[in-house]
Amino acid sequence: MSEDSILDEIHSVREALAARFDHDLEAIGRYLMDREKLEERPAVAFPPKLVAKAVSPVPFEGEKSG
Repeated sequence: MSEDSILDEIHSVREALAARFDHDLEAIGRYLMDREKLEERPAVAFPPKLVAKAVSPVPFEGEKSG
């Protein structure tokens, strides 16, 4: 792989986890969420970032301009 041993380890762990769950992302997600529940550290959650409604410079078909 590369000369970065940390990245090599991350990639090998990721591949082992994917193989363990037959590359099923939903199963991997459930597993990781279950593991997170067992942690004794508090989970950090940030509030969603609100964005202003995007305004198109050219109106879409059927949309009023301005």
